[in-house]
Amino acid sequence: QAAAAAAAMAGTGEAAGELSFKNVGYVGKVGVGTFKLTAQQLGWKGTLPVDGQVTFTGQEIAVAEWQRSGGRDRCLLKLCFKGGLGGVCRFTGFRSADLPSLKAHLQSSFGVAVQEQPVAIQGWNWGDMKLQPPKAGVADRELRFMVNDKLGFDLPTGEIKQVGLVKNDVTIEFRDRATAEQTEEVLCEICFTVPGGADGGLSAEALRDDLQTRAGLATTGSVFARFTDVTIVAPRGKHDVEFFNEGIKLRGKSQSYVILFSNMARLFLLETEPQKQWTFVIGVTEPLRQGKTLHTFIAFSFDDNKIIPEIDEEMLKEFNEKPGEGCLAHLIFGQLIRKFSGKPIAAPSADFRASSPLKADAIPCTYKAVHGHLFFLKQSFIYVSKPVVWCRWQDIQSAAVDTGLLRGRSFDLTLHTKQGTSIDFVHIDHPLLQPIVDVLKAHTTILDLDRLEQKIQTRQRRSSQGASPGGADRGVRPRRSAAEGAKAAAHEPDDDDEDDEDFEDDSAEDDGDSSGEELDVDDDEGAASASKKRKKR
Repeated sequence: QAAAAAAAMAGTGEAAGELSFKNVGYVGKVGVGTFKLTAQQLGWKGTLPVDGQVTFTGQEIAVAEWQRSGGRDRCLLKLCFKGGLGGVCRFTGFRSADLPSLKAHLQSSFGVAVQEQPVAIQGWNWGDMKLQPPKAGVADRELRFMVNDKLGFDLPTGEIKQVGLVKNDVTIEFRDRATAEQTEEVLCEICFTVPGGADGGLSAEALRDDLQTRAGLATTGSVFARFTDVTIVAPRGKHDVEFFNEGIKLRGKSQSYVILFSNMARLFLLETEPQKQWTFVIGVTEPLRQGKTLHTFIAFSFDDNKIIPEIDEEMLKEFNEKPGEGCLAHLIFGQLIRKFSGKPIAAPSADFRASSPLKADAIPCTYKAVHGHLFFLKQSFIYVSKPVVWCRWQDIQSAAVDTGLLRGRSFDLTLHTKQGTSIDFVHIDHPLLQPIVDVLKAHTTILDLDRLEQKIQTRQRRSSQGASPGGADRGVRPRRSAAEGAKAAAHEPDDDDEDDEDFEDDSAEDDGDSSGEELDVDDDEGAASASKKRKKR
């Protein structure tokens, strides 16, 4: 072996004790480079198309594995490192003739024996799932897909970010492509169908639970608090929320999610309807995936009714609540999240509530054809519906307000970010214009501010002079559907204060949906109002 190693070293043109292989790829990085081993360390340096470098000492290697994969006599060297150091690295592009020299060098310099792993080449998409038990001193815990006792592929469970289950389909999510660099090639998601479960075979539920445990996503221990039938705006549906020591588990009818307390970045408690409905929003660092949609913010909806929570009595006393007595669900829920995540709960600014004619924090409006509520905070603003929109004031370049020509009862707000994008909130009731302008002036630049302030003053002057009967006292009235607005303009021009039950039901729906018919109501009512004025003339 020593003679073979010396001959191989001489063939590569390296000095004694060194090996170098060109045109070797580092799995996960774009391009190829040079793989080099010395007496103390080994590493890879990229050359085409971009530069990159990784280096390890020989003492860090725990297991080395050789696989003939890639075709055309291409082989792969897999290195597993000791716990907490580097996980797993794969280098591809070797030739079969390189194995003897690599074996000799790894054994003589680092004391690591290279194991040859047979690889399945049938191309089957069905086989047996095997979870490798942790090796002594090795950080990697692998999920292996075997075909006739040969390796189809393997996945490191340490890189798993989320595991979902829908019927018999187990979806494993890895890194999001949005967070990957341009020089990286990453596996984002893979789905397995597990038809077994009978006669002691592997079931989909068992596979999901095992993967979550190995990836550190499992909520171990006993449940110390539970909230049932909690409405989640996004991802949509009713879920049971269970609290564990490491995080919370959302159990739905078709899918379950795990949110670790360590992944919670920011918290919001918002009163979407005064004395009626509250929304608690959690911003996470690892988005939840529902189909092809990623949810960075999870919004929980609560009503204002008191409940008897399923919570540990000692913990309930910490929140100054008595066991067996009713309490507000959103308050207990928020206190639990804050206690275990260590994050503060942000609330809307009290200044806007004081100046708003609604005397409320929420601004009813529409974003991307979906009705919701906009809230102004001291350092940012947030819109609650589907999707949740959050942005810091420091990232806003300017704001524009469009009052329109025939729109006497609503206006649109456009916020231009410093990244060149725009956020449009439409169908905002006109009496909220002055409080919104006051907030915008404190945080950003308002385009064409002089013209806008002249319109506000003109409107206020007409209102104080009583230009229309009862105009100064009407305030903000509920909107009507387009069909009702047209009927009122044709047959009942004076019946402007009629309640619209359809709109109230839609605005209070848990899932946040609203019909497209109601989204255009302000344009219709503005046109109807203009028609009335023409008739009077």
